[in-house]
Amino acid sequence: EDTITLFYNPAGMTYLSEGHNISFATTLLDRSTNYTDQGTSGLLNSAFGKPVGGDGGNGGGLNAVPALYYSYALAPQWRLGLAVNPTFADETEYDKDFAGRYSGLKTKIRIINVNPSVAYKVNDALSLAFGINFAKADVEFNQAVPRAGQPDGSGTLKGDATGWGYNLGAMYQVTKDTRVGLSYRSKIKFDLEGDKTQTGQATRNIYADLTTPDTASLALHHQFNDKW
Repeated sequence: EDTITLFYNPAGMTYLSEGHNISFATTLLDRSTNYTDQGTSGLLNSAFGKPVGGDGGNGGGLNAVPALYYSYALAPQWRLGLAVNPTFADETEYDKDFAGRYSGLKTKIRIINVNPSVAYKVNDALSLAFGINFAKADVEFNQAVPRAGQPDGSGTLKGDATGWGYNLGAMYQVTKDTRVGLSYRSKIKFDLEGDKTQTGQATRNIYADLTTPDTASLALHHQFNDKW
């Protein structure tokens, strides 16, 4: 019914009206991520003379996730589309006195995907689509660094990379009231490069792999009557 079909199944573009179609969307994510200690020993930090720490508070929080979708009819059977949206993300941050601060205080992963696609209506029943995905990943990890007789230091890893993938879509109109959709989005591999900075040490280069999973979905749409 609108261009957000570009994300779920781009073959749905053939069901949109001819001309230009555009949608803006924002999803608000309000997450609560809490830690409960189940038996950490005080010996954990005894070598540094520091308290174990607290539960870190709420590591989640409120985030806005924007997206843009656009479709254009080249001809009655052909559609071009463009989607710009995040596909995978995570962001958590705990208080500075978190008991697990030496393992991690902050995690941030953001992947923005630019996805042009084309759809073709083969006949009155079948529509097919293909898309290319160009994605950029940014990651950041931060943790406290224990120092004997001194306040905690800080260690941060930052890296970024780009990657390519593809997505496929098909829709079949079984009857005038029923249609089935099948879609697939490939995994994308990122070769991250960045740096590590830590209190009292020189900056070092880091390299890592990050692969997002592929996804497949099967959807059924049926209109029982004018109201359902």
